Amino acid sequence: ADLARSPSGSNRVWLFDLEVARGLAWQAAADGDLATAGETLAAELVRHGKNGAAGSVTLAAVDLVRLGRAELAVELLAQFPPPIGWPLGGTANRFAHAARDGDATALLAVAHEFSGYGMPLHTAEAAALAATAYRASGQSLAAARARLLADIALTRCEQPQTPALR
Repeated sequence: ADLARSPSGSNRVWLFDLEVARGLAWQAAADGDLATAGETLAAELVRHGKNGAAGSVTLAAVDLVRLGRAELAVELLAQFPPPIGWPLGGTANRFAHAARDGDATALLAVAHEFSGYGMPLHTAEAAALAATAYRASGQSLAAARARLLADIALTRCEQPQTPALR
């Protein structure tokens, strides 16, 4: 709470302000307030983006997707794109677009990309979103396969509870 009342200001390192915003966003999500979670994180992302911290914006935009705010993540990634040639930046961008569009095939591909980076929670979340999208389109077998990938990835995590996994 003290960190939220004492931001570093415009002449200091912004990394910690972003991490505080991420923490506050995830706390709001844990409290069931996804709107505040997205707004809190987005405001800090804009500040970082305006200061040229595109890499930090990209990584935090992934959190927006995970918090159910894919459309906002796409907007911010368009305004502050990831550095060219950064593979994880491309994955983050594809994740945001696929989640916004409910594109199950693209979400599953992103899940595999996250897996290749050794990111089991992100793998599980992208696969869970893919399963939901497949189920919504009546593709129950594909949904079950995507859910299996999510469940396998979750065995490498400590029983997380995130909006993307619900």
